[in-house]
Amino acid sequence: MNQPRTIFSFKNSAYLKTVTSALLAVYLTVHWTISPAFDHQENSKHDERPSYETVLTCGVYYRMVAGQLRKNQNDVLAADAIETMHVFIEKGRDIGSRKGLTATDFDSDWSDKVGEMTDRINRNYANIRQLKSRYAQACAELLP
Repeated sequence: MNQPRTIFSFKNSAYLKTVTSALLAVYLTVHWTISPAFDHQENSKHDERPSYETVLTCGVYYRMVAGQLRKNQNDVLAADAIETMHVFIEKGRDIGSRKGLTATDFDSDWSDKVGEMTDRINRNYANIRQLKSRYAQACAELLP
């Protein structure tokens, strides 16, 4: 018996699956590499000021860097990191107060963030590179 040939024969379905998979892979590659760049540009146009969470994170980051520098007896560099930390603390308090947060709220958030970052480096300042790779550039870009 002759079966009618259809467009969905076994060979054609394998070919369609391959083509569909390839197109999906190309779409995902483009979506995950190019799209975030445009999203970042779009978002940066609307909000030039950093968020409270970002400023808080950068302040704690510089506190951690200062701690590592003090541990290594680099007091001059530690003083610069502490000065930068204070800049972020002032920014954080200002942003927080505009959001209705009190000084106690800021101190509580600060304490939580210090604990989080301390855990991230396993309570060992020798592991500070983990924080530097994550926060150094982004925090430096927020400085005047």
